[in-house]
Amino acid sequence: MPPPRRERQGEAVFARYAFPPNELGHCGPPGAEVLLAGGSPDGDADGLRSRLEQFEGARPYLQVLADATGVDDDLDPDVVTAYWLGGELLDRVDPAALLAAVQRGFGGQPGVRERLAELSDLASVRANHVFHVFVVYPWVGLLGSASDVPRAVLDSCRVRWGTVVSVDGEVAEVLCRPLTWDGEALGLGPERPEGHRWTRDRRSFVPRLRVGDQVSLHWNWVCDLLDDDRVRGLADLTRRQLTTTNRWLARRPGLAAAGGGGIADAAQQEGARSPADPVRPNAPLSRRDSALRPRVTIAPCRTHPPRPAHCCTTYAPAGRGAGRSSSRSPARRATRSAPGSTS
Repeated sequence: MPPPRRERQGEAVFARYAFPPNELGHCGPPGAEVLLAGGSPDGDADGLRSRLEQFEGARPYLQVLADATGVDDDLDPDVVTAYWLGGELLDRVDPAALLAAVQRGFGGQPGVRERLAELSDLASVRANHVFHVFVVYPWVGLLGSASDVPRAVLDSCRVRWGTVVSVDGEVAEVLCRPLTWDGEALGLGPERPEGHRWTRDRRSFVPRLRVGDQVSLHWNWVCDLLDDDRVRGLADLTRRQLTTTNRWLARRPGLAAAGGGGIADAAQQEGARSPADPVRPNAPLSRRDSALRPRVTIAPCRTHPPRPAHCCTTYAPAGRGAGRSSSRSPARRATRSAPGSTS
């Protein structure tokens, strides 16, 4: 029996954001075409759920969001949307419970426990992808002065927002604010146009794309259409997280001399940085600067740097199996609610 329509909506939303890094080979099993088809408005969802369950990196966040909401499905559309784009649902999550889940799931990765311990405000622990990128994701620990690759990877992996300024075949030119790194702090630079795929082989995540549409971006793909409230919310969530991450970076010993270290030292320099814009929690979005028209590239990160463990959405907690099913059975729900039970 096919899953109810609401379940398919959550699966489709997750597929849209999981597809870009999967297509690039950064995470997940082979066969990204299944995600492209399943995330399309009229796509085929057969077999999609079992595939999405192999993207384990998002699981701790989806679980605590589902628990806070009282739903029995980690791929509920509201839960999935909150993880990728933010929203009021994030406020229902107990930060202490989330912190414990993140420590269990990712504490074995280099630098994660140290970054979590440096969080001065527990309220900054959010069950959202931007938190994962700028706190848990290994590339944040590789920021230095020797290479632009860590910044470029972080910029590509975060979910971004932008405005479509032209559409040419399968590529859309989108005006968006790049992530900047001045050697000391992360910021958001002036708007600039970037080329992003929005369709392939007549498959896309939006039914049609027009100039003026506001969209979400993940890696090198347009993933969804956004309204004004969603753009403001995602922008504010991003700025707040950058402020928190910059506090940790300012306290990181030997930052100026680190030079990126390890993987970053071996990666190729990727071009000049954009002017940094210091991040302020409630800073207004910049207006379009029509004079700022650098050459458009098809992808924000054109090198293919070595992939660190647990890239983007994949993780494997030490001593644990593949994780629980995203659709919980009645027996599983009873076990979770029983006194003294563990999950």
